[in-house]
Amino acid sequence: MDRDFREVFPKTEELDVHYSEAEALERHGNPFAAIRLLKGMSVCYLLRYGKMTTEGSRKTSKLLSAYMDRYSHKEKEISRLTDPFGCIHGGVLRVRSTDFAFSLDLDSNLKYLFPDEDRNFSGEDSDLVWQVHRFYRNLPTETLPENWEREYRKNREGLLFFRPDRILFSIGTTLHYHPLAFDAKNYYLVWDALRGINSRTMQEWEYRRKKEGEIYRTTLTVTTPDGRKIPTVLLERFYLRGRRGILFCLSFPERYEAEARKIWDGFSDTIVVE
Repeated sequence: MDRDFREVFPKTEELDVHYSEAEALERHGNPFAAIRLLKGMSVCYLLRYGKMTTEGSRKTSKLLSAYMDRYSHKEKEISRLTDPFGCIHGGVLRVRSTDFAFSLDLDSNLKYLFPDEDRNFSGEDSDLVWQVHRFYRNLPTETLPENWEREYRKNREGLLFFRPDRILFSIGTTLHYHPLAFDAKNYYLVWDALRGINSRTMQEWEYRRKKEGEIYRTTLTVTTPDGRKIPTVLLERFYLRGRRGILFCLSFPERYEAEARKIWDGFSDTIVVE
């Protein structure tokens, strides 16, 4: 593998190249990235050719099956590291999840922190396992010290769910091992706990949440290291299906709401949770 190789979502126009990439990834000790890529390629073939079987889709399916069999003893890692997956088709990022049975479309210009790049994307305790997948767009006019995120994580109890210098779209999932004390109406409390949202931080952030139809709109104030106060907005949707829960959250500085709303509307128009 080229040392400058950077993982991306497959594109329907480059499936032959992606097939070779998947082989090289597995050969060089990155089987989960290979499986993730092949899953995304399967979505590409479905979007491009429908149910018609092609030579490329047969090869892709065969290689994916071979890798799934070869690493079947790593079932937990496969689930954790290769779902969700996606394909860029028609200039749109089509994101799919098998484990949590959802599909959605996002702006393909959003960057994605693949699991290998985000060491804080998952965790587990005696009650549940959680994951957070982050897509983002940098805002060049909003600058932060390079160590801002590290310092935030050091001084906070919960997961990072906003950045003053980014439009940040997060997909959070929880798999619960025991019967839940929550229902669909108050499932958001699970994510409040995971993100360190409590009476103290609500007061500190001037945190105000309001339900608007199927979504929650929250305003808060983020203070940067140099003392700037940045009005920030969260848009959230929560789903609970049995013992599997999902959070979709878009956070952004309030003055970028018009731009962020386009991302949210594209998501809202396409989201399907079975």
